[in-house]
Amino acid sequence: MRLRSLKHVPALAAHFAHQQRQADNQDPEIQRAWFNAMKDVFEEINEIFWCVPFTTPFQFLDVGCCPGGFSSYILSRYPLANGTGMSLPVEKGGHKLLLEEDFHTRFNLIWADITLFELGNRLVHNHGPNTFTATFPFAPDHGGFDLIILDGHPLRTQAIGDSEDVHILGDRLIISSLILGMFCIKNGGTIMMKLSMPDRKITAQIMYLFDMLSGDLRTWKPVNIHAIQSTFYVIARDFGGGMMAGRYWYVLTGLRDLWERLVVGEQNGRLRHDDLDFVVDRRGLKAYSGRLEELSRHLWDVEAQSLLQWHEARENGF
Repeated sequence: MRLRSLKHVPALAAHFAHQQRQADNQDPEIQRAWFNAMKDVFEEINEIFWCVPFTTPFQFLDVGCCPGGFSSYILSRYPLANGTGMSLPVEKGGHKLLLEEDFHTRFNLIWADITLFELGNRLVHNHGPNTFTATFPFAPDHGGFDLIILDGHPLRTQAIGDSEDVHILGDRLIISSLILGMFCIKNGGTIMMKLSMPDRKITAQIMYLFDMLSGDLRTWKPVNIHAIQSTFYVIARDFGGGMMAGRYWYVLTGLRDLWERLVVGEQNGRLRHDDLDFVVDRRGLKAYSGRLEELSRHLWDVEAQSLLQWHEARENGF
């Protein structure tokens, strides 16, 4: 049975919808389970890629951090680490911080909707529903972070209308996250970003971008939570040390222009199919297809095997 046919099954669609509701839910018991699961996810990734050094002072930024599982894992195992987190305020549909009190002295939490930071190349005047209430928290001469985790996802509790609102939030969030990551990463640092569907054009373009700007790009699908989902992580190490590092500021400027068009321009908040063609167009992606398959193969293998196991378990009554 092919992967796509496995995924288009009503029971599986219901399971995915349940997982989405779990991720959005503010129930304390569910959030505690999610918090612990995220610690397991980061442990799995860190054991493979060693994202965090043990013997040197270390600064990390965790975007979309709450309830705080990733930050908890890092702070509990690395006494020289200090972190900054960003998360949507609870009153706007976000989650509470469950980080252990012992770590609060090494962690600074910024409550903010990152899509409403001023991220464009020009000052954007407030108007309509897009009122910018969050001041960008880092100065241009900010020293940067050794590790940036971009793990935010659009919360359905944040959307005020139909499913189109969720897609608008998602498009703005992914571009805002890219700008934030590229602006705040220390030269030679590591960016870890959650993406979905490597065969989707925008995902492939982001993978290409990270591959060209970093010295080493890896992908990983944690078996905890993500096994049967289309989501996975890219881990870009030595960021700024890649073969196309000379295009860094050109790309960042292009992303900031795109942010302006999404938020206050003519695009009504949605990405268009050619919006990231300034990074790499279809011809460039065709030339990159071999490398993209190399980065994606094990993601598809894990997903397909996990989906088969899920169906077998259901057939056996589990």
